[in-house]
Amino acid sequence: MGKNKNTVPVLVKSSEEIRAIAKAFYQSSKILGTVGGEFWDIENMNQDEMDKNINIKCALPKIVLRALSAEIALKAYTFQDGFVCEGHNLYEIFVNVEEEKRNEIKIQTMLNIQKMYPNRRYNEKEFEIDLLSISKVFVDWRYIYEKDEYELDYEFLDAFTNSLF
Repeated sequence: MGKNKNTVPVLVKSSEEIRAIAKAFYQSSKILGTVGGEFWDIENMNQDEMDKNINIKCALPKIVLRALSAEIALKAYTFQDGFVCEGHNLYEIFVNVEEEKRNEIKIQTMLNIQKMYPNRRYNEKEFEIDLLSISKVFVDWRYIYEKDEYELDYEFLDAFTNSLF
């Protein structure tokens, strides 16, 4: 395993079993639909408007499920001798993935970003900055009601998670 010495035992016998669990959360997030621009305009809506808007109702669970699926998928890549990397921080788990797999994920994410923004030159430094920015999404967004402000690069979360499946 990579740099992290903190591991936890797991009851599954293979990384494939862990990936299957991650994929279930990923597929569930896809069922919830898209996270559109209207979600980010939520502070300008009254409660009645929010209650009627299905995209807003589904956005939060979709974000949490997407982040959880990324965490579990990354942990599957750290599986070794019945243990996986501990914690919820996506960046910290990512750096513990074997270098070859990290590069595959990075390249695929960069390609996914390029598809979204064909005229944009996206580089490895931006990838690292963006990954750091979404590293705590699972923890932060499941308790969003405790935050004064929230920020999320959903396009990057989406591109990164899609690269894992």
